[in-house]
Amino acid sequence: MRFIDPDGRNVVDVNGDGSHMTYDGDDAAGMLSFFQGMSSGYSNSSNNGIPSFNFSYIDPGGSSGGGGGGSAVNIILNFIRGDKEGLGNFINSEFEANGWHIIDATGLADALTKLTSYLGDSQADNIFINAHGLANERYVLDENGQALRDSNTGKYKMIGDTGFYTSKDQILGSNLQQYISDKSKLSSDKLSSIDSFIGIANYVKNGKNLIMGSCWTVRYDDLFGTSISSLVKSRDVFANRDYSSLWSTGGKIGFQNFVNYNQTSKKHYIQGWVQYRDGTVINQNFNILMNKNGVKTIK
Repeated sequence: MRFIDPDGRNVVDVNGDGSHMTYDGDDAAGMLSFFQGMSSGYSNSSNNGIPSFNFSYIDPGGSSGGGGGGSAVNIILNFIRGDKEGLGNFINSEFEANGWHIIDATGLADALTKLTSYLGDSQADNIFINAHGLANERYVLDENGQALRDSNTGKYKMIGDTGFYTSKDQILGSNLQQYISDKSKLSSDKLSSIDSFIGIANYVKNGKNLIMGSCWTVRYDDLFGTSISSLVKSRDVFANRDYSSLWSTGGKIGFQNFVNYNQTSKKHYIQGWVQYRDGTVINQNFNILMNKNGVKTIK
């Protein structure tokens, strides 16, 4: 055995030459991706001819155990069951057979309650948030927190503000920033949503992964990613600048649909995914695939 994962954080080359594990095959041609988030119903050919994979953040033994009574250690929190494009219609039995547990929820508080019931005192290697992306605008502030005006127009400068939403919650990067700086200024509903989101993220083991499957979550800047990763330190947060994709067959998502297709299509790939840890960007401009045990990053 050449490549090992001694502490669950990084794959190690025991030969010590620093080379990458690679896969030299081609993805099947003509794959279609259905995009969730800011727009749905996209279907395009994608993901052809990816020459190599950098396998990282994979624990070969991570597909069993975890929660009480041998529960899966990989969780999908699904907020869009019944989506018209089938983007939340997972075939639960197939995922369970491969070590992934589906939790359907109406909102973050509901998801946290169900996650707590399922895991108890245990934690997950991977939590995948399956929700739609959210976009708004916020003021551009100076170092003193004052809104800046455009010198030519006199109007306040604005920038895109992105995150995700459920049927009960809306969380943007600016909301997380406000939570960090002065949470007393948040509404009780917003505060409750963010508390639940942090509670969910804290169910990820140290050194493991929170994957934001929503579109455009960090589209314009890194405020959402740096904020949540500073609130739940020692975990890796993956968020997408582009459209996230799930493959639906006949309105259903089987496990092979989940693991065999890139989470952003090649055609719609602009900036791709960003990886955050402890409030800092540690990797960007890449794509990801999911597998039985975690995240495959693709350069």
